Order: sequence, then C-alpha cells, then structure tokens
Amino acid sequence: MANLAKFLAKNIEGYLFNDLRSLIGTPPLAGQEDKGVGYPLVMTAFAGIELLGALLSKKTFDAHDGDIYFKNYWTKYLYLSLPDTENIGVSLYRLVRHGIAHSYVLKGQIGVLRRQPSLHLKRNDGGLVCIDAVQLANDLIQSYDSIVPSIVALRTGTVNGITMSQRLNEMEDRYKTQASSRPLSSFPNITVAESTAISTTFSPPTSAHPFEP
Repeated sequence: MANLAKFLAKNIEGYLFNDLRSLIGTPPLAGQEDKGVGYPLVMTAFAGIELLGALLSKKTFDAHDGDIYFKNYWTKYLYLSLPDTENIGVSLYRLVRHGIAHSYVLKGQIGVLRRQPSLHLKRNDGGLVCIDAVQLANDLIQSYDSIVPSIVALRTGTVNGITMSQRLNEMEDRYKTQASSRPLSSFPNITVAESTAISTTFSPPTSAHPFEP
C-alpha cells in the first residue's frame, strides 16, 4: 500500500518538480537566446497535471481517464479563472499532449515558446496559440504549493487526504496488474552498485543514497 505523504514528497515535490526546474533552467543573459527545451517541459508539466487530477478525483481511479484527470486539475486548480478554461484544457490535451506523445508534433496552429509569459495561452495576430513552457511549469508548481497541502490535511469533504490516499492505492493496484501482464524476466541480470541512485515510483529506490527531494 502506497503512502500518500511519501509519494507526494518523492514523486511530485521531488522527481516531478526537480525535473521541471531542471528543464526550466537558468535564464539567459541579456541579449542571448533562450535555448532551453520546450516540448519536454510541456510534456512533463502535462503529465504532472494529469497525475494530480487523478489523485484529486472523487471517483475510483481508471487508467483510461487521463483526459478527465487532466481537465479536473486544469479547470479546478490550475487555471480556474481562465475564460473558457475547460475547452482550452481539453483542446490542448488532445492537440499538444497527444501530438507530442505520439508523433512529437503539435497538432494545429499551436506554438511552444519560453519566457514570454505575456503570450501564454494567448492567440497572436496570425492565429497561433502560444504556450509558454516555463510559465506553464511555474504555474503548476505554484498551484500545487498553494492548494494541495491543505487538501491533504483535510479529513472531510468530497476530496481530502483520505480520498487522495484511496486514489493512489487504486492507481498502484491498477499499474501492478498491468505490469503483471508484461513480464520483465527477459531482461538480463546485472549487479548494481549500492551507491547507484535509481528513480522509482511505488517501489523503494534501490540505492544506499536514494534520491532526496
């Protein structure tokens, strides 16, 4: 059974947010081009949005409801004050998430840029919808920090720390079932040094010095 507090500390505040910050990188010097990554940053943020939406769902976890979970977090916690936020979130999930995940392309008139927050989730004069990857990642981290810990502390209401633990355990059970149908015994064995840090999700890190958020 997964522990919610440890999962959030290791997988979200640790792996996810540290990866986002690494992908955001250091701002370029004045006059220099920002050569940081775009698509990987957007996809990492989108994965985090989907994961948090699943944990904050009122319903039993379903591995096929990724779009519902994405919309849940996008509309209720991330961009709740954005006009027409549901349609925007659903469109970006289908056109950006699916496009990059399956073909590494953006579907339609959409562009990804960095460190142009005034253009984030806006359409320019040419009809191009802009996503600022850095702003998206920062918005996700900020929304989590300002909202999620207080929900985890709740014990009443339709979404609280208890329901989040239930969703997490349902997720773990579902993924264990999926993994059991894909045997990993074909991989050759090798001895790994105890000092080697290996990132894991539901299993403890196999390292004498595990990843620390």
